[in-house]
Amino acid sequence: MPQAFDPNTNAYREVNNVFPVSTFTGQIKIVTTGVAVQFPSNQIVNGISGSTLTTNTNPSTIGGSSVTSTFDGTGNGQIIQQGAGFAYGWPQITNSNQLWGNGTAGDIITFQGS
Repeated sequence: MPQAFDPNTNAYREVNNVFPVSTFTGQIKIVTTGVAVQFPSNQIVNGISGSTLTTNTNPSTIGGSSVTSTFDGTGNGQIIQQGAGFAYGWPQITNSNQLWGNGTAGDIITFQGS
């Protein structure tokens, strides 16, 4: 049985399925400027990636529930420029609902994963 290192437990664990059981796709829309939006719940076996629309007004940020839309070096999220992408792998992210997006009202972040 294949194994993978899980930094959350600092140990190796068996990986029953190294290929995706299913894939998911989706979008989140920033409703209020500066208010983080949680990604919907999807189990992650391999990873999640996504991008922001090229038509977004400003950069967006990806992070935890307290992610800000501050772009002056004091914010706490990964800055994603308009049209740029992001990717996170298992085991650091085990469910897409661990991610939150922030930015300008009306901006959209797309994602896909397995």
